[in-house]
Amino acid sequence: MKTKTLLRALKVASPALHHRDFVPILTHFCFDEDRVFAYDDKSAVIVLEETGPKCAVPGRALLQILADAGEEVKVEQEKNEIVITDGDGVVRLPILGKDAFVFDVPDLDAGIEIELSEALTKCLDFAAACSNVETIRAELLGVTLKTSRDGLHLYSTDNKTCTRALLDVELPPKAKVATSI
Repeated sequence: MKTKTLLRALKVASPALHHRDFVPILTHFCFDEDRVFAYDDKSAVIVLEETGPKCAVPGRALLQILADAGEEVKVEQEKNEIVITDGDGVVRLPILGKDAFVFDVPDLDAGIEIELSEALTKCLDFAAACSNVETIRAELLGVTLKTSRDGLHLYSTDNKTCTRALLDVELPPKAKVATSI
C-alpha cells in the first residue's frame, strides 16, 4: 500500500482522535476493510479507503510511524498486533478488536450524495461565518447540514449568533442528512 494514501486518510480522520487516554479506544483509529474512522465521543470522521485489517490501532503512534516510513508499507493484522513493514524495517503495534470500538458506523450506502457545486460552496462559506472557533466548545464547530422539502439547510453558531443558508437542491423523497462538517 502507498504510505501517502494511507497517511492522507488517517490525517483526515485524525481530528476525531481523542487527546486524552481516559477511554483508550477513543485514541485509536478503527479499520474496517474499506474504511478507517476515529471517534472522540463528540464527533466521528469516516474515510472510505481500502485498508484491509479489521481492528483498532493507537492513532498517534500509527501517524508517527507512517510519517517516517518509505513510499510503500505492508500492513498485516496478526492475532494481537498489527505489523507494519517498510522495506527492511518492521514495527509491531498492539491492537484492539474492531468490536471494542464504541462507535457503530452508520450505513453510508443509505446516505445521499450532493455535488460540491459553486452554489454549495457559497452556502458553506456563508453558513460558516459565525461558526465557533474555540475548540473547547467542539459541538459549536463546523456547519450542520439538514434536509427538508425545501432543500438543504446549512446552519452554524458561535452561541451568540446564528447563520442559516438554504440551498435549493433536488433530494430523494425520503432523504435525511444531519451531520456537521
